Amino acid sequence: ILDRATVGRGDDFYLLGGDSLSSVELQASLSEMMRQDVALKDILADSTVSGLASALRQMDPPSKASALSNSLVVPLQTHGSWPPLFLVHGKLGQAHVGPQFLQLLGEDQPVYAIEARGLHGADRPNASVAAMAEDYVAAISAVQPKGPYFLVGLCVGGYVAM
Repeated sequence: ILDRATVGRGDDFYLLGGDSLSSVELQASLSEMMRQDVALKDILADSTVSGLASALRQMDPPSKASALSNSLVVPLQTHGSWPPLFLVHGKLGQAHVGPQFLQLLGEDQPVYAIEARGLHGADRPNASVAAMAEDYVAAISAVQPKGPYFLVGLCVGGYVAM
């Protein structure tokens, strides 16, 4: 993914040139390899080879009947006293940000990503922007029943957020 001949155990994915697009590739590759959804939060928590390996070892093995997880809301940073910030996915359906983005927000800002329905093939995708918005409002309300709501649209996710 990083187009490097070698990467050491302590090398950080993002310091070696990884960004939000390549983290999508990393998540997809790890999910395919593990035959279950590897959460973005696991990549962001420790983006070194040894940190990712440790997170992967702690995952429960997939059951025979389970497919990739299809939760719409992915917690990226759950602690903090501010109202949560919800990131609506971009064109590819995944809401990915680098750890630098979370650092800029600070530790007091809860952040959740909203991924597209059908991203992992378990459900059918929403047929329209209006259907996405309705679906995402329900998902956001499950996390935070009352406002205020902070929404960010990544790329075309701006249309859905609006």
